[in-house]
Amino acid sequence: MMFGGAALGAVELGGIVTLNQAVVDFPFIFLIENVIHTDEVLVDSFEMEQTLGERSTARFTLVNPTALPAIGNEVTVRYFNDVLFAGLIERVTRVHNQPDRYRTFEVECVDWWRVAERKLLNINYTNIAAGTAIANIHAAQLAIEGLILGAVDVGVTLL
Repeated sequence: MMFGGAALGAVELGGIVTLNQAVVDFPFIFLIENVIHTDEVLVDSFEMEQTLGERSTARFTLVNPTALPAIGNEVTVRYFNDVLFAGLIERVTRVHNQPDRYRTFEVECVDWWRVAERKLLNINYTNIAAGTAIANIHAAQLAIEGLILGAVDVGVTLL
């Protein structure tokens, strides 16, 4: 999924944008560690991949960031009030470095599944509802990481 294109080629993401004499509030907001960096994202650089059954990834380019992005920083991309992507920075690459002019960094992110992938659990459940098992795993291992458990269907009983 890619946002931007020819119609937005000369428009910066973030802030107020004038198109055909109309004032439009651009809907995308980029947050790194809960600090807005929308004005630093290079136009047409945001890409997001979401495939059912696989972890989601996102990438974008920052130009002259006020704070350097670091591996492990929390990233949230919002479209109006909805979260379009949330996760962690996995890789930062300095693309162009002319300190007297500008600095450019490519930022690659992975969604919150990365946190769950790091946990190796050696737990066996029998005669327990699947939802209860998920709640137990969350309480024992994932809540420590700050992950919040959403609505879980109780589901079938694990045998």
